[in-house]
Amino acid sequence: MFAMMDSRRGFTLIELLIVVAIIGILAAIAVPNFLNAQLKARIAATEGNMKAIGTALEMYSIDHGNYPNTYFPGTVTFINPRLFRFRRLTTPVSYMSASVRDVFNTVDVEADAVYPFWGPDTMDHRRTGTWFDDPSMSMYKHQKGGWAIMSFGPDLDFESTEKQYLLWYNLSNGLNSDGDIYRVGP
Repeated sequence: MFAMMDSRRGFTLIELLIVVAIIGILAAIAVPNFLNAQLKARIAATEGNMKAIGTALEMYSIDHGNYPNTYFPGTVTFINPRLFRFRRLTTPVSYMSASVRDVFNTVDVEADAVYPFWGPDTMDHRRTGTWFDDPSMSMYKHQKGGWAIMSFGPDLDFESTEKQYLLWYNLSNGLNSDGDIYRVGP
């Protein structure tokens, strides 16, 4: 009737090695693409957060006739920690629900890990220095007032501390290029 079949069937070592090699090749292709997608998502989140902060700053300006300053009144001492610079945007009127942490800032303590915000007092003071000397920032060199928000960017460091000028992050230079992410207004 039915012939007995050999029950010891399986994969050969060569077949297993080929399958493992194919899985390795697919992983080598997929992992960098996945990491790049994560980085692009963090950049998009940063830009979205900065847009929301910029909108809150503009609403504050409409209500108060000016932007919040980043120095203590009558001094050249920064309001620190940075979290306190956003306090006027969250209380008593809620222009934004809370200060937002910079997703790329992994070095500062929690109260300083928010997006650095510079008001018109800082912007005017820094224009006399070298911050806006890079050609990509020249359009802001002679502007008066305004504000700026900064993120460390994908390289996770703040370029102006090394180069003494602001360097704009550019996606076309590669995902891990030098530069910080800025939003300048109005």
